[in-house]
Amino acid sequence: MNLEPDFDGLIEKSLGLYVYALLDPTMNNEVFYIGKGGGRGGNQRVLSHFREAEKFLASAENAKSKKIKKIHNIWSAEQRVGWTILRYALPTEEAAFAVEAAFIDYFGIENLTNEQRGHHTNVSGRLRESDVYQL
Repeated sequence: MNLEPDFDGLIEKSLGLYVYALLDPTMNNEVFYIGKGGGRGGNQRVLSHFREAEKFLASAENAKSKKIKKIHNIWSAEQRVGWTILRYALPTEEAAFAVEAAFIDYFGIENLTNEQRGHHTNVSGRLRESDVYQL
């Protein structure tokens, strides 16, 4: 399991708004989730997924999200979920959402456990070659 301590005030201040990835060590540290921390979501956001997964382990209720199931599978393999900060100290919440959406588009929502493509992807998301000419 992931037993990382909570971020202290200095870490929270240094990170500010950030975008992170969760990694699967059983699959060569493949990225399986992209998220945004700081701001409304709080600076502990990257760690909150592990707390949520722990609650489902102790509960009779089954986890419904693909992300939590993936975390449980990694823990069942006696591994800890890896994580990395992809970008931090972002100037605004809008910038953080744009970076998050860009990474989700890059990896492809179909390859991640994210439930959404990201904010504002309908007006500024990923475009394939043919889509560019249709603009």
